[in-house]
Amino acid sequence: MATSAQPFSGKCCLLESHFCKLPSQSNVYGLAKVFMPSGMNKILVASLCGKVISMEYQKTRPSSQEIHFTYIPGDAQVVSIDAFNKSFQSNGVVVGITFIKEGPDGKPVPFINIYSDWEQGSEYNLASIAQGCFSLELPCIPYYLSHAQLFMQGSIETVFLLSGSDNQVHLFREDKFQHMFFKEDTLHLFPEFESTPSPILWFNMRYFDEHKRRLAAYGCQNGFLKVTLVNTETMKVLNEWTAQHDTPVTSVKLFTLQTEAEYPSFLASSADSVCSVDDSESESNIVPEYHLVVTSALEVSVVYRHILERGLYDQLVLPESDKYDCVLSTCVADVDFDGNNEILLATYGHKLLAYKFISRKLKLGQSSGHHSNQPSDPSVLHAHTQKHKPSLTDGDYKMIWQRSFADPLLAVEQVDLLGDGMLELAVLSLRGLHILQHDLDEAGELCERRLRELTRTLPELDAFQQLQSENLMESTQTQSSDSA
Repeated sequence: MATSAQPFSGKCCLLESHFCKLPSQSNVYGLAKVFMPSGMNKILVASLCGKVISMEYQKTRPSSQEIHFTYIPGDAQVVSIDAFNKSFQSNGVVVGITFIKEGPDGKPVPFINIYSDWEQGSEYNLASIAQGCFSLELPCIPYYLSHAQLFMQGSIETVFLLSGSDNQVHLFREDKFQHMFFKEDTLHLFPEFESTPSPILWFNMRYFDEHKRRLAAYGCQNGFLKVTLVNTETMKVLNEWTAQHDTPVTSVKLFTLQTEAEYPSFLASSADSVCSVDDSESESNIVPEYHLVVTSALEVSVVYRHILERGLYDQLVLPESDKYDCVLSTCVADVDFDGNNEILLATYGHKLLAYKFISRKLKLGQSSGHHSNQPSDPSVLHAHTQKHKPSLTDGDYKMIWQRSFADPLLAVEQVDLLGDGMLELAVLSLRGLHILQHDLDEAGELCERRLRELTRTLPELDAFQQLQSENLMESTQTQSSDSA
């Protein structure tokens, strides 16, 4: 076989700031994010031996400790973990852990433990939350545990969704009056999970059109892939697309090419009076451009583009993604600060791969790297008009860098651990948790340069600058009169 050209063009733009060793190995479902009111979020890592480690930063210093979740037997094997913030009161954290223990007859018995604390003042204290347990025996071997939001009658509620070996997705909902959780029928709230042919290994959802539409994708152990569009007001399936892969689908992720970061309203005038992503998606006449990245156990990873328009008939290949053993996890993030998302793949072959969409109209050097876009580019403002909005229409994905690790990688997530607005990358390997962050000096220089450019492009000085100028003029006139 001929040797291919070098697939990547630069070094990883992320530096490892911390490594947290685990008491035993974890798995692809062993990583969960916990969002705190302070913005300094936490990472929970579950090891197979039943121990759960909390990773956080305290005054810019990394700190990790074991959280002793109750009612997990010492001989139990943890399968998956997830966490979300309560919706109906907008406070408190709920943690879900699935595990398998040996029953009295020697057969494995699966459980899900759901932890929460309803006492005011303790709803974000993980040590206190770990003591409030509600346990349910499961009818199947648990797989992927995640959560989803329900928008019903003007309220928002978050529920647990768990895929299992019985080819079904199980829903666990909170009774806020009795302070308990119960299992509820899934299909009347999530009809997209009807008639799954094989255990679901991963699923992902996105809402749009003021939460009236839900786009859901899932991949199965037999390689079956399905994308469904649901009307959340009637809970009817509007459209669905299916495809068959040759090997198990290890992860799926719906995403948009442009980032969805908020920006101050006064910047709109500098971006041709554009609106934010949330505002643009709320307009009924604008259909968001959702794409789907799919990773498989042995096949090359692909991106199905323009899902709502083209279904699963138009795909882009992520080159060389099948040459580093199995791809187990994916993350979509803007790692080079140009306003467009990159795709990160965590592989069992010790590699973290980064892919970027390169338009045929632009050169590679103009489209990647920390300093790829000049500050005058509209993407600097994180706002895009329909004229400037990037698209996957004309171009291909290229590997822009790869990073090697000492152990196989299991999962990757993006989260703000320092509370400074900069998103760190949490990479879970067999031996522990790696925290990667951007070079702060480079990020500071980039921020300063772009802020300087914004002040030059604004049509007029803001009120604060005008007030400063007026005060300076008054002070100068006063000094002149005093000296006279």
